[in-house]
Amino acid sequence: MYPARRCPASYTAAITNNITKTGVAAGDITTYLASRGTLTGANALQRIIEEKRIAHLLSPEDYVDWRRTGWPALTIVQNAQTSAIPRRLTYPQSEINSNPQPQQSATLTDRVWWDAP
Repeated sequence: MYPARRCPASYTAAITNNITKTGVAAGDITTYLASRGTLTGANALQRIIEEKRIAHLLSPEDYVDWRRTGWPALTIVQNAQTSAIPRRLTYPQSEINSNPQPQQSATLTDRVWWDAP
């Protein structure tokens, strides 16, 4: 990974640059950075993914990051039609009909090979 002395500076610089683009005042940026706490080896992945999610609001990449890392922690909505958050798409019926393979019996909650346990 990155040397410990460089990562926190890069982390705060990235947050500051992104928030500045949206027109937030410098004092509010300082307050926000203080509220996020210190970036450490133990919380680095979680904090970076959370900030990436904020910067890329409503991006499909957020879902992929959640599957890779487990961050941010998601909960299933009340009265959902499924018992878990979907982790993959199923194969279309046309594919199953024309090319039947054992792995094509996947469900929405099955993990793909790189999905975080």
